[in-house]
Amino acid sequence: MMAKKVRFEAELIMGHKNIAAVLVPFAPERALGTKPVLVDAPYSRKPQEAHLVEGTLDGTPFEGWIGKRWGRHFLIIDQALRKRAGVAIGDLVELVVSARRRGAPAPPAPASGTRSPSRARPRSSAPARRARSRAR
Repeated sequence: MMAKKVRFEAELIMGHKNIAAVLVPFAPERALGTKPVLVDAPYSRKPQEAHLVEGTLDGTPFEGWIGKRWGRHFLIIDQALRKRAGVAIGDLVELVVSARRRGAPAPPAPASGTRSPSRARPRSSAPARRARSRAR
């Protein structure tokens, strides 16, 4: 059986936490016939559901995943892929995607400008203080 391919155009945008992405104008469950898997997303501390895909961005091949956040589907476009494809934030790009059923998801790109702490902050055992109102 041939994998379904979906072609669309979208603007490359800078999203939450300085992560470049395109908004995906379809529901992957319906268009690609896939079920979500859990992936480590650069915008969350918890694994997120996503649909594994492979395809091309302006003719440049890639592997990635379609996630969902704030009621919208999106595809992260990391800096290495942007450089290989010769595209920049604000460009209208053409994508062709199909379901990717085998292998681990492509590693997420580290978010530029976002760092995770090298070690967790110690939790205070002291009770939380409430700010007092100084209205007189």
